[in-house]
Amino acid sequence: MSKSVISYKIEDEQNKIRYLKKINNEFNRDILSLKSDQKILFIYDKNIAKSIIGDLKLNLKLTGNKVFFKEIEGKKTNKNIKNLLNLFDLLIEKKFTKNSIIISCGGGVIGDMCGLLSSLYLRGAIYLHIPTTMTAIVDSCIGGKTGINYKNLINSMGNYYHPKRVYILENLIQSIPHREYYSGFSEIIKCGLIGNKKIINLLKKKQILKKRENNQILSKIILETLKTKIKFFKNDVKERNERLYLNFGHTFAHAIEMSTESIIKKDYFRHGEAVGIGMLCEILFSNNGKKK
Repeated sequence: MSKSVISYKIEDEQNKIRYLKKINNEFNRDILSLKSDQKILFIYDKNIAKSIIGDLKLNLKLTGNKVFFKEIEGKKTNKNIKNLLNLFDLLIEKKFTKNSIIISCGGGVIGDMCGLLSSLYLRGAIYLHIPTTMTAIVDSCIGGKTGINYKNLINSMGNYYHPKRVYILENLIQSIPHREYYSGFSEIIKCGLIGNKKIINLLKKKQILKKRENNQILSKIILETLKTKIKFFKNDVKERNERLYLNFGHTFAHAIEMSTESIIKKDYFRHGEAVGIGMLCEILFSNNGKKK
């Protein structure tokens, strides 16, 4: 097995994460290997670089499948029931079946909503995901959590549904804006603190926060983070035991996000930024407010 591929099983289903320098024939072969009806809906965030989306569209067309495209802006307010139902309408209109493929390309908003769409449409379509923010790349792209926000509650509608394939693209990482890139490191640090000292050592020694161009080290950090997350959720998908460790920082983070959005009426904090603050809050709270 290649070092750039992670395989893991959930309920006897084989899932894979592929780390690629850019979209290539490996992606096309994966699409063709799936037992599909050769229909694809490609849902992507409008903020992704047009050159990358262009390459993805071209490769999808080269598979010979019938491909439909849907552009959505990946902001938190779009993670709602209206957009979910609009996507349902499109699947029905184009006569998709449960053997059709849904591919999402975006951050947590697009991934969560498309994962839910895939799980609900005819009780489960084939789902693939291409994460495009650092937080999505190192965290939300796997684990199976899907959802939309409803009645001002984060992820109040959702379930668990795992993408059969996740593709992490190195050229896409290089296009991530600085703020989005750095906000994802909260989830990386979290996995280092709860279960993988190798991550912390890589962060300390290689100064990856300052030198994004070191792709070899960055790929190691990303893959180690994903392996750590898999370790915590693969035998506890529904968060009854070990997976709860992955929520470190998130209780405060969701409160921070909801309160600031309610007051300021916009995405003031990135999710990763809120998680970073949340981890500090939880560490302080666990020490009864005493600084150490």
